[in-house]
Amino acid sequence: TGFGTAPLAAYMIGVNIMSLSFMPGWGFSVAASALVGQSLGANEDSAAAKQGWECTRLAVWTMSVIGVILFVAARPTALIYVKEDGVVAHTVNFVRILAICQPGMALHFALTGALVGAADTRWPLYGSLVGMFLIRLPLALLASKVLGLGVIWIWLIILADHYGKALILIWRYASGKWKLVKV
Repeated sequence: TGFGTAPLAAYMIGVNIMSLSFMPGWGFSVAASALVGQSLGANEDSAAAKQGWECTRLAVWTMSVIGVILFVAARPTALIYVKEDGVVAHTVNFVRILAICQPGMALHFALTGALVGAADTRWPLYGSLVGMFLIRLPLALLASKVLGLGVIWIWLIILADHYGKALILIWRYASGKWKLVKV
């Protein structure tokens, strides 16, 4: 809110627009959770691993395609919500940044679902904590308070947050250690 009402309005509008891509990601997360959990319950560890990766692959493709469409259509889509030039410009920037973030978000969403389905709930929590408290907040404070950078830099930090979470979850899922979690 320290950057003014136009960036704040753009943030809210941008999140609303990008929810078109978030919803499929959450759907793949739920699917991964159910499929991995069912396969592990049936003692089919190999199937569980494949299903988690397949849900992740589908999430990345789906959210990336929607991200590309919204990246290209950022301005006309923003104009559906608002006509004020400053807010439109900020909204276009924010939507495009979140569009670039879609593969990372898809990885984060789907792998979180796969790990939750395996009852390995700690690692999604660790990813979120690292993303928020070691990436997003410190970098945002550094960018805005120390370096005096503009709101666009704060929004770019969202990329680091989601890709950081994605890397943690990829590492955990690829390790296969989630198959050993006992409920």
